[in-house]
Amino acid sequence: METNDLTAYAALSKGAEWMTLPIQPETWIWMPGQWITYPSDLETIDFLSSAGWENVGLVSQIGVALWVLCGQLADTRLMSTKGGEGQQDYAVWTATADRERIEYLPVLLAFTVPTSQQAEAVSLGALKKLPTRPAIPPAQLGEIALILSVENNKAHWTRAHISKLDQDSQQLQQRLGAALSRLASARNLERPAWLAQWKEIQAMVRLLAADYWRAYQDMQHVKAPHVPNVFKDGMAWQALNMHVQGMHSAIYHKQEWREEQGMLPFYIHQFSTGYTQTWLQEPGQEGINADLASEELTKRLAELGDLEGDIVTIQIAQTMSASDEMGEAVLTPEAILEYRGIQPKAHHEGEVTRYSGHRAEDIQAVIDAFERTAWLRLKVWQQIKRRGGKDVEISEQSSYILIESRIVQNPLDQAEPGRLIAWKYRMGKWLKPFMDEGQAGRYFGLTMKKTLEYDYYRQTWEKRLARYFTVHLCIAAKEGTGLIRRHIGKLLDECGLPLDQRNPQRSKDRFEKAMHQLAADGIIGDWKYTDDSPLPARQWLDTWLGRSIAVTLGPKALEAYQPMIEAAQKRRATLPAPQQSKKQGKRQAR
Repeated sequence: METNDLTAYAALSKGAEWMTLPIQPETWIWMPGQWITYPSDLETIDFLSSAGWENVGLVSQIGVALWVLCGQLADTRLMSTKGGEGQQDYAVWTATADRERIEYLPVLLAFTVPTSQQAEAVSLGALKKLPTRPAIPPAQLGEIALILSVENNKAHWTRAHISKLDQDSQQLQQRLGAALSRLASARNLERPAWLAQWKEIQAMVRLLAADYWRAYQDMQHVKAPHVPNVFKDGMAWQALNMHVQGMHSAIYHKQEWREEQGMLPFYIHQFSTGYTQTWLQEPGQEGINADLASEELTKRLAELGDLEGDIVTIQIAQTMSASDEMGEAVLTPEAILEYRGIQPKAHHEGEVTRYSGHRAEDIQAVIDAFERTAWLRLKVWQQIKRRGGKDVEISEQSSYILIESRIVQNPLDQAEPGRLIAWKYRMGKWLKPFMDEGQAGRYFGLTMKKTLEYDYYRQTWEKRLARYFTVHLCIAAKEGTGLIRRHIGKLLDECGLPLDQRNPQRSKDRFEKAMHQLAADGIIGDWKYTDDSPLPARQWLDTWLGRSIAVTLGPKALEAYQPMIEAAQKRRATLPAPQQSKKQGKRQAR
């Protein structure tokens, strides 16, 4: 037997070796320069067993565990043996307490090495090795940790940096570094004095490994807040006013935004009684120089699309049905995806189906779009005619949404970005009048969840037409009817739906397909052309665009709006005859 000293003191003369790992080429670990190796005989086995040590396994089979043992400065020995097919191998022996520790604290303390010092390293394929003396680990040990987990029978490493731990842990690592430096510079220390300092270092290493593990566990248990399902019946209440209509129109017509001297790019949507002006501006920024508008603003404008339109609908619905007393609501990327009918990835294993979360790219697309909505600003100007009194002009400017806070899962590695878990937000002041009791009934209606589920790439026509009819059929219900008529050309223009001038039949077919789909999905009840006479044989596009369609409320909306329709009809019946016919005339002309 080479020595019966089972402490690190026995290996001092053999030096040490710093080594990179294939999985983490910029991270270095400490290992003995030469292992103390014992013969495989009964006497040695009895000796190690009586000392409270045990055989952990063969080096060829448990290399990962051996790294962790070295990273926690556990005392280890090798025993020469035969491996598979009679090849030379070594069994790893360590104290039972150390073997148990790495099972519940699978943390490998590591460090970085300055580039200038790496020049002395020897490359062995994907690995680098750097022989060092003395055999003491460097003072930067513990500035990095690699935390081992097993997923689908595969080892997975999470890299953590000391800066992500609390102040007490950072101070512990500094004390550890100071203790290692003192021991490395000590000369002619007797064995008892050397071991006393080494045991203090080992104790600090174990405490630091426990701190890293605790931080890792805390990171795993960051839970998303509960998001009440406001579409549980397939419908949710929604503001259907000039603000929302104008904002959707701005998204549909982003190529038509205007640029004027001294103003940020903007879009104006005209109504019969006023307009909504929409523009983008960095959240929290006021009084910026429009001539110096950032490229970021231009980029965000180019990226606006129907996903933002869906998120706008969800944000308002969540606020109207599930906000707290401060008017704040909570949403997660996963909740938005599920509202849109996108389910987590499913893995089928025989008769068992496992779900493993949404695709990372889907989550990121929602995060980016949600953040873009915080750049939206609105200005509404409206002229309200009052019977028997002066007309009133109302002008209001507001941020569309204010993100109050973000719940973020911060990674343990400096190089990785945090993962957004949820937003806590509130709508701009424009929504407050529609939330106040006694006023909201005049300004909001029901939106169908199916509208959100239409794919914004493949079902753009269905999605935009559904939004349009949701608004305008609600307005009709408030006036006492479940029917509207719309001019096809104006309808398509307002929804920003493209026409194929070279092949108009394709556009006509696409429109009719979308309308039939809305009827099948209950977004609308029925629809038909008000003039179904044959179109001209040639050059019929303008004729078709000039025609109108009649559309009725969908069954669920009709049931929900029936009391409102009846109340409006009763109010109308009490009006003097001239006023009644005048209102009817306007409605029919629309």
